[in-house]
Amino acid sequence: MLEEYTPLDVWIECEIDSKVHVVMFHGDSLTAASESPIPVYDSYATPWALMNGCFAQILANHGSLYATWNDSTAWKWAKYYGLTLPDAVFEDLGSNDVFSGNSLATVQASQNVVMGILRVNFSNAIFYGTISPRNGTATDSARETVRLAFNESNRGLAGGAVQAFDTGHQVESAAGGTLDPRYIAAAESPNNIHLGREGQAFKAIGIPAHLGTRAL
Repeated sequence: MLEEYTPLDVWIECEIDSKVHVVMFHGDSLTAASESPIPVYDSYATPWALMNGCFAQILANHGSLYATWNDSTAWKWAKYYGLTLPDAVFEDLGSNDVFSGNSLATVQASQNVVMGILRVNFSNAIFYGTISPRNGTATDSARETVRLAFNESNRGLAGGAVQAFDTGHQVESAAGGTLDPRYIAAAESPNNIHLGREGQAFKAIGIPAHLGTRAL
């Protein structure tokens, strides 16, 4: 049964017109749309690409941290090296780093390593998202403080990104600090982390169309 479960690995090789812009979306289970009705397909990357006439290349592993992507020779990176380079990268890791209890400095150091791998092997046009909050025992005040500081760091373009989009705030409650219940995956309660299909689609709206252009 596919519903709500992320497959071990999905490889769909596509040949597309050279005029179609390709954006790589690099993230964790939030990018893979875990807990949504159809994981991967429901990812915010998909509606964003459809809205903007682009192709979404999704690199996302459930449970990923920046620290688990720090080896450029690892299979999870190397299997993509023979493909045509993307026009841009949307970098959306960090949630598991922060909510595992790491300090801001530790997360930033791991992020810098991954940013170097992306620049050398894929694109200099790297864009950041921001991390959405978690609810219930999935968070605490200390982790929330680091989340806010990391998001501010991303908005300041630490690590060399060209622009940041506040996608975490896009699905946050009006009061702040928690996920908006309208966008939480139906399978999750009360310790909410993941987005449902509606939440994924709403997150996509927070990413401007110019992410997929070569104008940079």
